Amino acid sequence: MKDKEIPNDVHEILKAHNINPARVEEKTKGFDHRVYLIFSDEGDLCLRIPVKEKNKIVAQAWAFRAWKDLGISVPAILIETNDYLIEEMILGVDMDEAPLTMDDQKDILQELGGIVKKMHTV
Repeated sequence: MKDKEIPNDVHEILKAHNINPARVEEKTKGFDHRVYLIFSDEGDLCLRIPVKEKNKIVAQAWAFRAWKDLGISVPAILIETNDYLIEEMILGVDMDEAPLTMDDQKDILQELGGIVKKMHTV
């Protein structure tokens, strides 16, 4: 996104935290959050802005910290407000975009099942 294409609220959030992005990419896929990847010289970040039920963003931050304490690989929460989260960016690709065999997919899904089971202990 060019600077003029960055939504005003995103621009204001970045400005408030002195984040000067070289590039911003919108990666929204679901209905709960608008998601932006922020690429900057200071480090790459992820900005999550809730679309509805803003109070859930605080619960999400709490859950991420609890999961991290269990040893689950989740992004670190760098900035938490009642209106948005800024997290570290963990690079990767969506599973449906990765060149995986059916056996690879099965192995990953089994591993993910174990991780989700651990997450549900929180």
